[in-house]
Amino acid sequence: MFITLKTLSLLVTLLNKKSYYLIIQNFKKMEDKVFKEEYSFDDKVLFTLLGAGFVGASWGLLNLFLSEQAASTKTLAYIIIVLILGFLLFALRQLKLKVSINDKRIKYKMFPLHNKSQKIEWEEVESCEIVKSPYFAQWHGGNIQFNHESWYSLTGRNGLSIKTKDGRCLFIGCKNVEKLKQFFAKTFSSIES
Repeated sequence: MFITLKTLSLLVTLLNKKSYYLIIQNFKKMEDKVFKEEYSFDDKVLFTLLGAGFVGASWGLLNLFLSEQAASTKTLAYIIIVLILGFLLFALRQLKLKVSINDKRIKYKMFPLHNKSQKIEWEEVESCEIVKSPYFAQWHGGNIQFNHESWYSLTGRNGLSIKTKDGRCLFIGCKNVEKLKQFFAKTFSSIES
C-alpha cells in the first residue's frame, strides 16, 4: 500500500503539529531509501521506422486490392509484412520495466516476460557496478553481450550490472542513471560506480 504525502497530511491533521512534523520527516527519509523507476520502451527512431514500414506496406496492400490484383503472391507478401510490422509495433509498446532498489534487495519486473517481480537480496550480490553509455552507443553494437548475462533493459547499456555469488550475471536497465548514482551514494557509501 502506497501512501502519498497528500494522504498522509490529511490523516495527520487530526494530530498535533509536532507529531505531523515527525511523521513527514520519517516519511521523507523512507522515500530517500528507495530507488524506484518504471518506464516503457520508447525508441522514437525505431517506432518511426517500423511505423513508416507498416504504413507503406498497408498502402501497397490497399493499392493491390483497388487494382483488382488481390489474388497475386504480392498480396500475400504485403499481408505478411503488415502483420509482422503490426505485431512488432504492438509487442514493443507492451514492454515495461519496473525497478525498485532499497538497502535490502533489488526488485525488477519486465512485462510481459515476468509475471511477478524478481528479487535479488544484497546478501546474494558479489559485485555491482553502475553503467552509463552514451545515447548513440546503442546503435553501434557495443551493447551486445556474449558472457551469458541476463539483460533486462529498455534503455541500452544504462543501469546496474550485477554479479551474484552463485555466478549469475545480470544487467538491470535504468533510465535515470544520475538518480541511481545519488541513491547509491546516500544508501551505500562503499559502492563502486
